[in-house]
Amino acid sequence: MQEKTKTSGTFRIEGMLQGPMPNDGGECQSKINAWMAAAKQKGLAFSLDGTGGQFSLLAENRTMRSSTLADGGGVSASLKVIFEKALECFPVQDRMGLFSTLRSIEYRPGSEVQSIYAVVPPGSIDFQERVLDADTAVPAPELTQQGKIKIALPIALLQFGEAPRLLCGGFSLPIFECPRQVDLAAHYLYRLI
Repeated sequence: MQEKTKTSGTFRIEGMLQGPMPNDGGECQSKINAWMAAAKQKGLAFSLDGTGGQFSLLAENRTMRSSTLADGGGVSASLKVIFEKALECFPVQDRMGLFSTLRSIEYRPGSEVQSIYAVVPPGSIDFQERVLDADTAVPAPELTQQGKIKIALPIALLQFGEAPRLLCGGFSLPIFECPRQVDLAAHYLYRLI
């Protein structure tokens, strides 16, 4: 099995939160769905499986940029807050019946931070972390809007060159048979860049 590249400035979440699903007419399920939607807005993906009165909230194991959780407290502290919000979906008396195997791995320059998140009394999340030396790669710079346009423009012109038609002098012509319109479009797009 080939090891994944350890890119500085990234992290991933693994594991799950599981336990009994309260019999509350679906109120808890609705809260979990709302929590999952809020987590998704931060780029975090979870799947929910509920069978036989039990549930499993499984983290999608994918690498993400640490900057998606930028709040000054670090990845582990940010995830602790997010996971505590998940616990708030459950009645207080049921929280200690939940079990967590949630863990995160964050890559920093020259180090790997491994964190584990446990459900602790009175039903909150605590985390422990250890820092290991690691060979990490320098991250590729994020594309700016200008960079995205520079990449997308030639692709769009090639992709749609024959299909779309522009009106030139009252006639519908393929885009590359209408150099004046192409020149104008390119001029305005490159001015945006």
